[in-house]
Amino acid sequence: MLKVTLDDPNWLQLAYETLDTGGIVLHPTSTSYGLAVDAFNEDAIKRLNNICNRHDKPYIVLVKDIEDAKKYAHVNKTAKELMKKYWPGPLTIVLNKKDSILDVVTAGQETIALRQDSHEVTKAISNAYPRPYTSTSANPSGGKTPYSVEEALEQFDEGDIDLVIDVGELPQTPPSTIVDCTRTKPKILRTGAIAI
Repeated sequence: MLKVTLDDPNWLQLAYETLDTGGIVLHPTSTSYGLAVDAFNEDAIKRLNNICNRHDKPYIVLVKDIEDAKKYAHVNKTAKELMKKYWPGPLTIVLNKKDSILDVVTAGQETIALRQDSHEVTKAISNAYPRPYTSTSANPSGGKTPYSVEEALEQFDEGDIDLVIDVGELPQTPPSTIVDCTRTKPKILRTGAIAI
């Protein structure tokens, strides 16, 4: 496991290389520390499933912007309006996925949960990396939401995570609000950082 801070001029290149080679990156988001793998690397997703014990749960996937989201999901008018108002930010939008998305990412569902995050680290990775990547809270299923690297690492075994991007302790922010936009009237699936 390699640990870096933003003072390291190579942190973004290391994140790119780790994702590109199927590795797992522990990184900060606007809500908590998360775990990223390339959303188009099936082996990496399966490895993430194993360490997080979440084989039957879909992942939230981070994208660069609205145009990027359109590559992976069928973005309707309502979703686009919400994206324009709340992205980048802690709003996750569930949409019907396009055929290119791996079933292992969505746990076999026909929908995908997308977000454009507002943290400087996730924005930099999204702008640099050519594919979307997962963003799941850096804890095993049912574990404690981590707001520091230490809180995350104590929940995993040595060797589970390949790269750690440490920006210190994060504010204890609620998780993202999740909205299902596959229906005519949007449905709140999880109340979070954005008020209903």
